[in-house]
Formats: sequence, structure tokens, C-alpha cells
Amino acid sequence: LVRMIKIEKIPDNKIGIILMAIAFVFYISVIFFQKLPFAYDEGSYAIMIKEFSSRPSTILPTITGIYTEWKPPLFSWVYSIFYFLLSKLPIQTELIFRIPSAIFGALNACLMYKIALKFIEKKKAIYASLLFLSAPVVIFASTTVMMEAFSIFLCLLAIENYLNKKFLPGSIALGSIILVKWIYVLIPVLFLTVFFLKTKEDREFIKSLITIPIFAVLYVALTWSVGSLSTLIEIVKLDISRPAPSLGIGIVLIRLFWMIVSTAPLSLFFLYFIKDTELRTKKMLPLAGVGLVAFLMTLSSAYI
Repeated sequence: LVRMIKIEKIPDNKIGIILMAIAFVFYISVIFFQKLPFAYDEGSYAIMIKEFSSRPSTILPTITGIYTEWKPPLFSWVYSIFYFLLSKLPIQTELIFRIPSAIFGALNACLMYKIALKFIEKKKAIYASLLFLSAPVVIFASTTVMMEAFSIFLCLLAIENYLNKKFLPGSIALGSIILVKWIYVLIPVLFLTVFFLKTKEDREFIKSLITIPIFAVLYVALTWSVGSLSTLIEIVKLDISRPAPSLGIGIVLIRLFWMIVSTAPLSLFFLYFIKDTELRTKKMLPLAGVGLVAFLMTLSSAYI
């Protein structure tokens, strides 16, 4: 279909909107047709969102009235707005909580296309976006009440703004990741460090990273004011030094196989790109980083 249409004549913004629509319809279809009960941490997140929507004055999200300072608040803040609007619709409860993830998943497909355009031609950028939105791990993130879809959105939004030399909005998006899943901030920072290394904008990029400690201090201040700072410190320690679970060899092999399959679209695209393109210019290095992340996800399955 991509080959049949004269892609070059279609404006980039229209292609981005089309990819966004394709992703949204796809994710919504998965959500509506599956109609699965809450799994993993979805139930806890749903309670946090619902309670914060009814009592936003608590600042930090709660579960049965108890503060959850171990979960950064931005996810609950944003999703509670969607819940307030969507809860008026006559649809199943699980769907109300999952639709925002589909919205962010659709936005991610558009952002991926815009980022890819910075490095490769239009057709390949479309392929990259389609492969991204159809990867099993991305489908999972975009159809569940989890933090991943929103976290990916902030990562891609930061990268897209930085690549367009919009340092202020990029730095705000980068710092906001701290208030969702702080460990994810490493991905765009590494990507952008490679991109801006030894360029004219390298100092401006380094200065813009100040938002990361600013948002970290904000999170600590919020936690200290209404929650338990000691609990937050223990959770951060656990995130950094979390041991791999003591599982049988069979379960470990199944998990590794699943991670290989789920990241295959990204990894195969990376291999195809290397075969099709000579990575001689410096601006191509971030793409190598994206492919590398796809492979490393398999090795880090204990954290996913």
C-alpha cells in the first residue's frame, strides 16, 4: 500500500495524522474486542486514578486513602482528567481506563514518524512508524492501564523537540519523565547525547538537562510534604539494585523468547537499515542506538 501511493506528494503532517489514526483505531479495536479484566498493576493504577479524580486536593495519588509516594504522580494527574471525561460514557469500566493509553499510543506513532524523518527518507520513516506501533510490547503498553504508553510519549516528545532545536519544550518533556517513571529518562538522554556530542549546540543541550534535577527535587518535595520520604528512598534503591527473580530455567527461557519475539520488529528494522544504509555520517548514530535498545530489552527482561 505504501509503495502504491505517491508518498512524496503527501505533506508530512497529513502522514503523521494518518499514522496516528491507524494506530488509534488499531489499539481501540484491541481494547474493545478483548474486553479483558484488569491484569498486572492495572487494578492498582485504576484505583489511584479514580481516587485522585474525586479528590485532586491530595496532590499525590492514593490507594484506599493511603498515599502512594512510591509512584510518581504525573501519570495519575493526567489519566484522572481522561477518567473524568470518559466516565460519563456508557462503556465498560476497564475500557474507560485503557482508552487514554490508546491515545498516547497513537501520538507515539506520529512522533516516531517525525523522528525517523530526521534520519531517513519518507517511505522508510512510515515503515519505522508502522513497525513501532505493531511491536507487541508497544501494543501491550497502548492497550493497558500502565505507565509505559505515557512514558514513551514523553521520551519521544523530548527527542522530537530536541531534534528540532526546541530546547525549552524538549527539556520540560525530559524533566516530566521523572514524574512518571524516572528510570526511563536515561533513554532520551543517551540518544540525545550521541546526537549533540561535539556539535555547536552541545553546551545548550547540556544546560537544558537542568530540568531533570529540578523535577526530581519537585518530586521529593511533594513526597516530603504529604507522604513518606523514607519509602521513596527505599523504592529508588530497589529500582536501581533490583535482583533478577529466582525463576526456574524453563520460565527464564520462555521470558527471553517472548522478549526476542516482542522486540523483533525493531531489531529487524535496525538490521535492515544497517544493510540498506551506510552509517558514515554522525547523524545516523542515534538510529544505531535505537536498534541497540531493542536488543538490550531482551537482556533486561527481568526489569520488564
